Amino acid sequence: MDSRRTVVFVCLHGSAKSLIAAEYFKRLAAQRGLDVGAISAGTEPDLGVPAHVIEGLLEDGIDVRGRRPRRVSREDLAQAWRVIAFGCDLRAMAPRVLAVERWDDVSPASVNFHRTREAILAHLHTLVDECSRSPGSSGIKRETGIDNVKSSRRHVFRSALRFLGAFQVLILTGGIRRRANKAHAAEVSLPGGATEVRFDFEQRALDGWKCVDGRWAVEEMAEASSGKRVLVQRAVENAFNVIVAPGVPYTDVDASVLFKPIAGREDASGGIVFRFSEGRYYVVRANALEDNFTLYYYDRRRHEIASVRIRRPALGQWHTIRVVAVGDRIQAYLNGKLLLDHRDTRFRSGGVGLWTKSDSVTALDDLVVRGVHGTA
Repeated sequence: MDSRRTVVFVCLHGSAKSLIAAEYFKRLAAQRGLDVGAISAGTEPDLGVPAHVIEGLLEDGIDVRGRRPRRVSREDLAQAWRVIAFGCDLRAMAPRVLAVERWDDVSPASVNFHRTREAILAHLHTLVDECSRSPGSSGIKRETGIDNVKSSRRHVFRSALRFLGAFQVLILTGGIRRRANKAHAAEVSLPGGATEVRFDFEQRALDGWKCVDGRWAVEEMAEASSGKRVLVQRAVENAFNVIVAPGVPYTDVDASVLFKPIAGREDASGGIVFRFSEGRYYVVRANALEDNFTLYYYDRRRHEIASVRIRRPALGQWHTIRVVAVGDRIQAYLNGKLLLDHRDTRFRSGGVGLWTKSDSVTALDDLVVRGVHGTA
């Protein structure tokens, strides 16, 4: 790896998002006179760069013809100054201390290269600004000890952990990755006064549902979990797909759904949205392409709150997700097992809905919502 400080961009195939990000980052850094490098890599690299990526980059004078995507290595991550991940899980490869920033709001380049490029550039301008504010605006200096670090609190904390070498934690943008401390967690339950509503999608109409994004429709499916029909999301061009169930907002809620990841090259996920109000919400999701079960909040961008490693749910099979939110306490289950137990106070009340990401084609069925009515 380059002896300068280096930003490592990683996506699943190393041939689109990470490559676009690395090439434009190098250009922007050079324009600012920053001595910082960038590489792109994949967790499951393709054999070559797709034609639409080559053509799109050539529009800006960036030539990646003949480039062969490379596999990300432990050494890459260990030596990186910053690591940016696009929808892939790096924790199995993580060194003892690793800062991983996730840019999961970027849509697939295979659908609309220009939209993908603009989303990446928006992130990159912020990243380059952060680089410019690091010690030495004309060139970024390698850290030689904790006393020499004068950048953000996050980098001070990260360097201290590297120096001490005694704590195994994961860091995300804005703070520590909170692993679910659920080993002895008592299961929370709804207070009195809860009502229940069920959606089995046996009626074709989605009367009262609010489609925020995506292409949602009720379809007949031979392998339906119950009855003959299920709800299917088939859009593949959006960063996130959300549909909100009809009904009043809830403060405390217990919601469960069956989901079957059918297909997806970049993502094959399903999730439950809760406390949805004015475009902001929590979501808990599982992904057939990643070994994690994760709780996020969304407010113009998605931010991870808590995550736990799991054996990834099987593609083409039905699985159950359940979330219970009472006050600031949030617990989430996958296939009947309590995996996440967390507290968060951002959103207090709102609707319940369903969620997929990127190019996921996902079936969902038997949504059950029990809750205490509140105000959004």
